[in-house]
Amino acid sequence: MLLIPYGHEDQVVRRRSWITYFLIGLNVLIFVTLSSSAPDEVEIDKAAQDMLRYYRDHPYLELPQNLLKLFDQESLKEVGEKDISGLTDQQIAEEQAVLDKKAENVWKMIEESPDFQYGHRPVKPHWWSFITSMFLHGNWEHLLGNMLFLYIAGCTIEDLWGKPLYLTFYLSGGILAAWTHDLKFPESEVPLIGASGAIAAIMGAFLVRLYNTRIKFFYLIGIWIRGTFLAPAWIALPLWLLIQFWSAATLGESAGVAFWAHIGGFLFGAVFGIAMNVLRFEEKFIDPYIEKKIGIVQDSRFLRAMELSQKSNYVQAKELLHQVIQSEPDHVEAYMELKRIALLNGNEEADRQYTANLLEALIRKRDVNLIWDIYSEYGRGTIRSKALPPKTLLGLAAFYEHLPDYRTSLEIYEKLIGIYPDDPLTIQALIKAGHLCMDKLDLKQRGIEFLSKAYSHPKVDSQWHAILKSDLQRYRIFITPKTPELDESIFDPHTIETPKDADFVLLPDPGFNQNSTTVSCWIERCTVEGMQLRNEKQEHGLLPWKQIRYISVGRIKNPSPTAPKAEKDYLVLDLVVPDPTNRGKYIHYRTFSYRFDFKKMFPGAPLTSGESYKKMIENILASSNATPMPDESKCLSGFATYRRLKEYENELKQQLGL
Repeated sequence: MLLIPYGHEDQVVRRRSWITYFLIGLNVLIFVTLSSSAPDEVEIDKAAQDMLRYYRDHPYLELPQNLLKLFDQESLKEVGEKDISGLTDQQIAEEQAVLDKKAENVWKMIEESPDFQYGHRPVKPHWWSFITSMFLHGNWEHLLGNMLFLYIAGCTIEDLWGKPLYLTFYLSGGILAAWTHDLKFPESEVPLIGASGAIAAIMGAFLVRLYNTRIKFFYLIGIWIRGTFLAPAWIALPLWLLIQFWSAATLGESAGVAFWAHIGGFLFGAVFGIAMNVLRFEEKFIDPYIEKKIGIVQDSRFLRAMELSQKSNYVQAKELLHQVIQSEPDHVEAYMELKRIALLNGNEEADRQYTANLLEALIRKRDVNLIWDIYSEYGRGTIRSKALPPKTLLGLAAFYEHLPDYRTSLEIYEKLIGIYPDDPLTIQALIKAGHLCMDKLDLKQRGIEFLSKAYSHPKVDSQWHAILKSDLQRYRIFITPKTPELDESIFDPHTIETPKDADFVLLPDPGFNQNSTTVSCWIERCTVEGMQLRNEKQEHGLLPWKQIRYISVGRIKNPSPTAPKAEKDYLVLDLVVPDPTNRGKYIHYRTFSYRFDFKKMFPGAPLTSGESYKKMIENILASSNATPMPDESKCLSGFATYRRLKEYENELKQQLGL
């Protein structure tokens, strides 16, 4: 499994991250430059393998201590003991000279490599190697991996802490990471290289400073399974640190990765970040400096208002804050102070309005985290007198829709609809919620309900009718206008009236069904909610679209000479729903084509009886998502033919597994 971070939510910065860009560029430049002039690694490896083979063949010889420390024990495990009783001292001395020559050649080649010249060797440290080792990398994968992590976390920390402090922190983190490695492996000849120790320090600081920020990850499992997900820093970064501890404990230095340098750098960065928070260094010194540098000097009226507010002189403070807002409508701090004053004075209406103003300003600034914090604290109320205004809720829902966060957006649209059912903006919320359900969330029935309510809204006008016309046609929603003054041209000619009966029951209903698995009925009307049915006792019921599991159509050609003319060649239609009182069984609402009143179903539509029947089946399939039996084509035309109704029933039971 491949897991790669590629960004996070707070990557918008106030200034260019020149220090991070410089560090990335310098690392790449040094790597390219040294790679072109470094000794051939293939030749070094070839010479080292030749030396080790000779050493394994002559285990009674002595390999120089510097090389013994350089090669891990795994590569020397085949070296054993050998009988030397038949060898003279002169032969052993000659063989030792050969090994020494090979070892000297290998060591010379290694010493000429940039890693040994500029890397940090714990056994022989130099003060400058703590710095130079940070800019060396073993290969392209090592370099690109480190630079990706540096870019993701470094730009943000540089923006928050400023360039001088950030560069000092970066170098200090790298030095302390190397020192941690020295403490663990003081006799190691293996040079420590790479920027990962310094980058680990940045990651530790990122965890403390931006613990709730969600990091973006790309994953690849095998070849075909891939995708992205978000994980908060307080989960992802501690998990990474635990992996470093586990790897350090199980693999040690033999892995070729300086796990203890990562651990030391990360812990240094976390402690440094905690100290910054405790001392409020960023708030006291860095933010004012950055604001001055980037030209965001705080309005003097705002500063004066804050002084007055601290002295409880709220009247004058509010006057100055309103002046600030008039000249700078998106002044977040001014709105927050006005909101605080309103709460202190117990003015809920003012608090409500300032919260709305604050959210609208934050939406324009696209401050995702602060918007969510304020909405979670205030905006989830359902009491109208304490809820956010309709305009603010609509803007907030649209903001989350464009993030995209469709579930949160739908939640806010529904809140607006529920709290302000008669507000004109509710029409817009209903339409947008309908679009979300139909296009993004695969909630078709809810989408139909939202768009139907938009059509029925008392304040809908001709402009909204034009929008609804397009939506109804696009989503194949069939509604008939309830009042004659509405423009009937916006609806398809096959639409059917909504039910007017007040005594409807919601099917399936035992009283309506008479405890029978097959209910003989007439289809009265198709509605937005479902199908209005009438049984043989003239009882009415409404069968919701979402309850219809299957739809079955068959053609009966009755050869009996005594059968009524209407029943010699007819279509039978079954609407099949699960029986709520008998698990695994079904209720069949059955009607016949000779009971089908085409004029009543499609008034004014120039359709033949066959066209009308097909149109009704199409409506049922589109509205209910029911499974057609035996298949869609034989439900619409080319019907499966049976000699007896019993034959049709037996085949239907077989298809249902009964």
